[in-house]
Amino acid sequence: MLKLFITKEFIFEPEEVAVYLILNGLQNNKNDILFTSIDEIGYYLTGRFLDSQKDRRIINGIKKGLSTLIKDENIKFIEQDKNNYIFDGTTCRLNDKANFTIIELWEIQKIFALGAIGFKLLKYYMNIVGTINGKTKSWHMSQEDMCEAWEINYVTLNEYNKKLEELELLFIYRGNARKKDGTFHKINNVYGRYRDKDEIMSEARIYLSSTEFEYYMEKNKLDGDTRTSIKMRYNGFVAGAKKYKNNQGEILKLYDDCVRYNKTLDERYTELTPLDLSVFDSVTNLVNQKQNIESNDLDSDSWGDANVMAKDTFDIDDELKNIFGITDSFEKAI
Repeated sequence: MLKLFITKEFIFEPEEVAVYLILNGLQNNKNDILFTSIDEIGYYLTGRFLDSQKDRRIINGIKKGLSTLIKDENIKFIEQDKNNYIFDGTTCRLNDKANFTIIELWEIQKIFALGAIGFKLLKYYMNIVGTINGKTKSWHMSQEDMCEAWEINYVTLNEYNKKLEELELLFIYRGNARKKDGTFHKINNVYGRYRDKDEIMSEARIYLSSTEFEYYMEKNKLDGDTRTSIKMRYNGFVAGAKKYKNNQGEILKLYDDCVRYNKTLDERYTELTPLDLSVFDSVTNLVNQKQNIESNDLDSDSWGDANVMAKDTFDIDDELKNIFGITDSFEKAI
């Protein structure tokens, strides 16, 4: 699929971004003259012929983009006949030393399948793609910095993120962190193209391990019903419920849930008391060793929710083994 380039040196309006990218794709090194039209640009943006009525906003956006590019002399205009244009094609090329961002035509067409919002959404996507490290395929940036740099508000930013995730263009690794003093804190998300999600996951782990926070799985977030269920089963165990007699598997399962229960308590749940995990100390050595692993693994280096939009899932225990190098022989020892 056609790759399109745009310089990072100019500050373009959303309509200019879309139009310039298409002009860059249409220009030909063998011919310095570029002939194009509103219809042709519209076709490349959307992958279909535009309807003069239904697609009026897209058509107007293309006209605005062309007008502004010409007015600001970002491209050299030669001649116009109604909706047909002739440009100096060399002004739609980037020189070898230009600092540029690359996008593929199919990505643009996927965005414009949403309609005229594609102009603003494409510019936002290009801003994110422009920050991505070419080697790690990702970048981490606070929403506050993104809003300031790209002059948008938090509501719009999260709306655009959601749309791009739904289109499977953007992959966001959302980490959750707890400061070492016990307070809740959100760390920067790690961003990248959806197709590079494996590399983003790997880079996110490196990024998270370099911080001063202790991490826990998004899986540790509990709703009210689950929290109540854990508390009831815990009380049953303390009271000597038959279910747990000589059943180490059920005990360990309950222990895991109790650890999750305690991990999710923060300043928002000051009315809740952490469960006393010392009741598990005398059950078996298995429980005690399990406790040591949980305190090292889940409390220090758990990674949060990779992406609610991703369709594939991974096993938490296997993931932790991979991260910390826990071998099968070590697992059997506990």
